Amino acid sequence: MNQQGVAKLLMRTDGDSESCLAFWKAILNLSDINVVFHRISIFQVCDECCKPGKNFVGVTYKQGESRAVIHHTCKLTEEDILHELLHVKFPNWSEERVVRATDELLKTKLLKPRRQVYGNRVLQCENQSEGPYS
Repeated sequence: MNQQGVAKLLMRTDGDSESCLAFWKAILNLSDINVVFHRISIFQVCDECCKPGKNFVGVTYKQGESRAVIHHTCKLTEEDILHELLHVKFPNWSEERVVRATDELLKTKLLKPRRQVYGNRVLQCENQSEGPYS
């Protein structure tokens, strides 16, 4: 199994989404932003052909405000939460750049020898003072 698959297995959220959110907000220095989750119906989401019933994860945030909302139709993964927080931290980054940074941060987290506990899981974690994203 590849690193990305391992990350998804390590952190399927619902009960742990708040602790996952707190962890990545601290890593990304976003503690001053109030981030909330908002579950929406799949029937509120359409594809390019206006066909409803699609899965969706996205964030709404206006730069300079103190609140962001992660909208989702499905159970969130750690990857989803980190990805949306990167959009908040770096609003001018392209989607491709956010995807690359998400993958890099998750790989780094899995490879670091230091351990961090949140929820009921023990995960390998990045030192908060290291890396280009702090």
